[in-house]
Amino acid sequence: MRHGKQLVFVEVRFRQSTLFGGAEASITATKFQKLKAAAAAYMQTHRLTNNAAARFDVVALSGDLSRRELYSVNWIENMIID
Repeated sequence: MRHGKQLVFVEVRFRQSTLFGGAEASITATKFQKLKAAAAAYMQTHRLTNNAAARFDVVALSGDLSRRELYSVNWIENMIID
């Protein structure tokens, strides 16, 4: 997706339980490296490497999606993991 002139790659994660850290914690450094590689390949394929700024957003969903009052949505813009 685009936000102004910026190309935005969005990773959507869902966890029903926060027992192991929730949806946000499920994005590890290894996973982030894979996302960056996929984004680089996409940008190269579409010849966007020299003329487009890019960022990574995460949409983290947690809880029981069958009951609206029991779930949460957290949109994290420009997520960077080292």
